[in-house]
Amino acid sequence: WQVGTVPPKATTFKTTVQSETQGNGYTTRVVAIDYGPQADKTTTVTVTLTIPQGPGPFPVMIGGAAASVIRRGYIACSYTGSVDAPGEIATLYPEHDFASMGQVAFTLQTVVDHLLTVPQVDKGRIAITGYSRAGKMALIAAALDERIAAVVAGKKAPDYGMEHDLTVQEVLLRASGMDKK
Repeated sequence: WQVGTVPPKATTFKTTVQSETQGNGYTTRVVAIDYGPQADKTTTVTVTLTIPQGPGPFPVMIGGAAASVIRRGYIACSYTGSVDAPGEIATLYPEHDFASMGQVAFTLQTVVDHLLTVPQVDKGRIAITGYSRAGKMALIAAALDERIAAVVAGKKAPDYGMEHDLTVQEVLLRASGMDKK
């Protein structure tokens, strides 16, 4: 009941670069993607990519803290929408009863479609992370889209009085082999 019936992957009808800014060692690009079942029935997801300088290709982490992700040599990818406010995608597919997590996971297929058009992306190393309900949604997204190579789903690790600078996300990336370190 948390996912419902999910429609086939949407069609991307229009991609518009809204901005591109240079930072210290990275570029941030914001893109609006119109997608849906047909050209007159679309919604928009806004995707922000933070791309490290260099030739790439770079692995991608969807979700997570951009500063931590790019520091490790990944492209950071964020998007509009959340499991608590998935947007209007369900109204475009009334014959499907997919719930909020399924709706966001469905939208992420469009995000991955876009990632595959970005020259700096290592197309075989796309990962997704989320915590709590967003972690559950990350698992659903990976189940719907085999192009997502790794999932880091969880919550904040308990502090047992040990000093460390690794997040749970970083520890799991290392364990999955997707960390470049």
